[in-house]
Amino acid sequence: MEEIDFGETPEGDELDYIPIGIKDYKIEEKIDFRKPFKELLENNIKNFLNPKKEDFIDNQVLIDYIIEEKYKGKEFNMELPQSLILLKNFKGLKELLMYYKSEGNKIYIDNSIETDIYYQLQHYYFQKNSSEIKIRINLDIKDNNLKDQKKINKLIYRIIAKIHKITEIPINELYVTNIRKNNCLLFDIVRKKFNNKNDEDGKSFQELIEKNKENLKYFFKQIISEFENKIIYSIDIDEIIKVRKVINNYIFNPALLLEQKYNKQIGSFGLYKKYIFFGEDNLKEKKKNGKIYYYPNKRWEGFGLRISYHQVYDKVFWPDEIFSSESDWCICYSDLSFHQISYKIDNIKRDTYYILEKDKYSRYSLCFQCKINKKNIINERGPYIEMNDYNYIFPYRLLKENLDLEN
Repeated sequence: MEEIDFGETPEGDELDYIPIGIKDYKIEEKIDFRKPFKELLENNIKNFLNPKKEDFIDNQVLIDYIIEEKYKGKEFNMELPQSLILLKNFKGLKELLMYYKSEGNKIYIDNSIETDIYYQLQHYYFQKNSSEIKIRINLDIKDNNLKDQKKINKLIYRIIAKIHKITEIPINELYVTNIRKNNCLLFDIVRKKFNNKNDEDGKSFQELIEKNKENLKYFFKQIISEFENKIIYSIDIDEIIKVRKVINNYIFNPALLLEQKYNKQIGSFGLYKKYIFFGEDNLKEKKKNGKIYYYPNKRWEGFGLRISYHQVYDKVFWPDEIFSSESDWCICYSDLSFHQISYKIDNIKRDTYYILEKDKYSRYSLCFQCKINKKNIINERGPYIEMNDYNYIFPYRLLKENLDLEN
């Protein structure tokens, strides 16, 4: 799509035209969050179980919104006695949840989620774009002012133009979704990039919005004044515009998340040939599925993630196919946000975490062991792998490096 020149677009001035290439937006009705979670997903999310490629990011944003509102006030507290029992029974769960908490995400536990719903939720979670930035706009405009569709479209265009002016992100990359009445006008803006390259755009996106809060405050005061037909003297800009991740709210069913029979003990990775007189010979690598599999060293342990199937849009890949020695799925490693993928675990940059065990703090790092579809690789020169579509990667084991142990 060709970039559209909005010019200066003065604060408070309405656009008197509809820009070419921008769609008309449909305003959805308020969601009744008292309904069961499964019903909320199935009734409100287009093709939840079989998403088309063009629907995927809309679904992610709406899933995040539904979880946030449905489970509001029920955030998982890892310090409660019942939580400690749960974490003890599911090895690896505490480390994974601590990572999500450290990233500023909200965590909820629901053991009643059905299997098919949960596996598809995991597919939406475990994506490279899940940790990228979205902007939530929440304008205090009464429902009776939201009936003029053309006027609302112009309003959204004005806001996009303002975000474009502040961030210099191309207009055609600012994608609007989840537009609805919620005793106000609410919608989300995400950056829909046209390449898969790693960059720091998400961070700068957020910084630019924060830096221009006062400018935006004046801008939104003008907009609300126009719609409500009265002078607005003060607004809470932090309530009107919120910068979050595409998925900022995660709900887990531990029994469906982890498969403990696929756990790996510390030092058990790799192939060991035992000799009576010469000790152990640890083989560091082996060719699997046409690619070299580089084993983790002796400081690593693994926690199996339960895999029933892996779905990419309307195609399902079953474990027998994925883990077959003849398949197109090979082994690699990834950071927990899927921004770095490599055949060698040492290439993955990892943060250091601390955990209290037996009255002593120990250091560790985390990453995922994954399967990727070789046919979807577009570049594997250098330390990192680039994919054409990051839906063709899925984690099957959480890996923990015990940093205080010797190699």
